[in-house]
Amino acid sequence: MAIKNKERLAAEGFLAIRNLLSQREEGGVAAALIIAEALHNMPVGHDPFLEEMTCENIMAIAKQYPNIRSIQNLIECIEIPHPNKSLPRH
Repeated sequence: MAIKNKERLAAEGFLAIRNLLSQREEGGVAAALIIAEALHNMPVGHDPFLEEMTCENIMAIAKQYPNIRSIQNLIECIEIPHPNKSLPRH
């Protein structure tokens, strides 16, 4: 997995956190903290390990909180490999 647009991911993350803390969406402080934790690992430069970890954490949040609408916006910032896409042969 990879981040398509880091700036958009950060902006959507801040919006999701604000919506949760202001009770515009259910999930509250617990969900907001988990999103903040996931985004704080987002790499500033090129770091494939941190990028993959950030993507995995966001996907885990989506599974843990499937009813939070703003999390879908976070997922849209991630490039998810198609499961049927074949891997290159060496």
